[in-house]
Amino acid sequence: MGQPRAAANPYDIPLRAGFTQWVLLNGVMFQFETHYKHRVAEIERALKSQRGPTRLLAAASLLIEDPTFWPVDRWARPFPIGGHFKRGRRFLTALHESMAREAAWTVAQAFEAFETFLKDFSAVYLKRNPAQLSSLVWTKRRRKTASVKPRTRHLRDYRDFVRSEFRGADDLAKRLRESVPGIALAEQKDVNVYLLDFVEWSAVVTEARHAVVHAGGVLSPAQLKRLGPARIGLLRKHFPGRQTASGYRLTLGAEDARKAVQTFAAYALLMYKETSLREELDSESFKRRGRIRLF
Repeated sequence: MGQPRAAANPYDIPLRAGFTQWVLLNGVMFQFETHYKHRVAEIERALKSQRGPTRLLAAASLLIEDPTFWPVDRWARPFPIGGHFKRGRRFLTALHESMAREAAWTVAQAFEAFETFLKDFSAVYLKRNPAQLSSLVWTKRRRKTASVKPRTRHLRDYRDFVRSEFRGADDLAKRLRESVPGIALAEQKDVNVYLLDFVEWSAVVTEARHAVVHAGGVLSPAQLKRLGPARIGLLRKHFPGRQTASGYRLTLGAEDARKAVQTFAAYALLMYKETSLREELDSESFKRRGRIRLF
């Protein structure tokens, strides 16, 4: 008789959902970078020619309609509210700025995917370990109005519970590492093959994501002070930028974004494997369905 079939690993679901999102972000970044490089090379060749700077032109106008104006003849009356115009070398500069924006936005989206992973992963963890619902790890600093437990034993109610009762990625990651000691160990710089302190990196990328979403990619002086010298060192290493009067402006490239996406996926795998091992589940089962391909 053959080997008995290993029990399904329920943590496969949030892990592979996260992988799908990171694969997609990596693919879009690759496509953007390919077109960006091609266009930059084309413009640089044109700039070297005598007529290049005058021929290179990019312009876009935004048209809207007055939502309360009803023309008698029923013909639309769109009008421009402004335009974006770049010529010559400024056109090239605009492309570089677009690359930096896309790279920064990719990091922000990768963070969102990681936060979703943590919420769904935590829901599976609490459903499998219901005693944790009353443990100090999962009750401390909860809101005063927090529910004691999910409404039912259905996974969807655990997902709702996690989303309503806990804060974001940092909060859930902290609770998971306190619940699963293997996670805390593997996060340490001298233990994992990335030679990265995942906790410190996570604190840095959280501030970077906030800057991208809420401040046009600029980390404020208050954010930098909150990070402190050591984390600012990590920020400059993993998320390049330049110091300005208003703060630290991110100037990421495609490779910076790609490495961030890889790190989020690796961090999720770390949590998956350590939790699976602790619960005596197959920590390799996520591989059996093959690599994720998006066409």
